[in-house]
Amino acid sequence: MQDVIDNSDAIEGKVLSVEQLLPTIFKVKLILDGKVNYKAGQYLNVVMDESDKRPFSIASVMAESVGADTIIELHIGGLELNNYSEQVINKALETGMLDVEIPRGNSWLQLDSIRPILLLAGGTGYSYIRPLLLEALANPRYVDGSIRPIYFYWGVNDEPFLYDSLAVSQLVNNFPELDFRPVLYEPSVQWNGRKGMLLDAVENDFTDLSSYDIYLAGRMEFAKLARERLTALKSANIARIFSDIYAYI
Repeated sequence: MQDVIDNSDAIEGKVLSVEQLLPTIFKVKLILDGKVNYKAGQYLNVVMDESDKRPFSIASVMAESVGADTIIELHIGGLELNNYSEQVINKALETGMLDVEIPRGNSWLQLDSIRPILLLAGGTGYSYIRPLLLEALANPRYVDGSIRPIYFYWGVNDEPFLYDSLAVSQLVNNFPELDFRPVLYEPSVQWNGRKGMLLDAVENDFTDLSSYDIYLAGRMEFAKLARERLTALKSANIARIFSDIYAYI
């Protein structure tokens, strides 16, 4: 595994935009002076004060920064907008600045691996998965002459929470190795796709995950259950399941 890049000092981030994607989900873009290196799959801490530092996945990749500065994208919120997230949004809107500690975490994309990839996002866990997906597509790997497949499952409550599905569908059109499988827990009657629980869908589709690199994000209980079930029922290699959540459970 590559060395962790971890700056100890907070960096001042200027708020470029705060876009309300849904009543409970916001996209925040920050600009940081100069080039700040990070890897797909890392996160940052928003420093509310010295005793209150709040982690959020970095939803962007380095390639999306233009010019001499660094553009960072965050997806903040979820099924409900709690105080934890709302206070960060309010600070961004009121002050136009957010101090951040960046980068943090070591659950980044394993670029030296040729294993097939399984990406699992619960809700706004998509913000962790998005840069991994973009980086993996930008760095294809071939095994026995065939391109490595990438399976992406996005589990949400209902259709509006697939807030970036159009962009993902465009990637599917451009990259044949990508298989996108959204799963809705409470879909409308018009929904023709997968229904139910995310993990149930994965377990139904795969018999053996021992050869896969698995990246996942979502609620803490989802990450814990996913690791337990996929190792016990589908022979997933616990050393090849990646999520920053595991540092806390």
